Amino acid sequence: MKKTILPISIAIVFVLSACVSTQAVADYNDFIVESTDRMDMQCGEVAEIMGLWFEGQTVDVAALETEQNEFSAASATCLAELQAYSVPNADTCKAMQTVVLDYTNNTIALAKAYDEVVAYIKDHNPATDGDA
Repeated sequence: MKKTILPISIAIVFVLSACVSTQAVADYNDFIVESTDRMDMQCGEVAEIMGLWFEGQTVDVAALETEQNEFSAASATCLAELQAYSVPNADTCKAMQTVVLDYTNNTIALAKAYDEVVAYIKDHNPATDGDA
């Protein structure tokens, strides 16, 4: 997930350079960074625990389920916030909104896939060579 932060950061810089420099654009940029960061941080927490499992360690399944639930909730909240936000009236900002919405929808799909992985881990903890 950390590999996706760079493209988003580059896109945000693009928005800042291409949009009219106004407080609304600055606020929009801050909003995107904060919203997607919360979602990305939660994904990182889940991925960290899953990484330990893939290394063959026994993981705390209850903690993994909690982190996964928080990741799913953060993703859904981010999407709702993005959809409700009043995007500045600039073509580049509107294009950026489309990109960020796509990114968030993809993250929600990842969270749903993680649900299946968490269920598998719950039944196969610790991982065996065959699991990895």
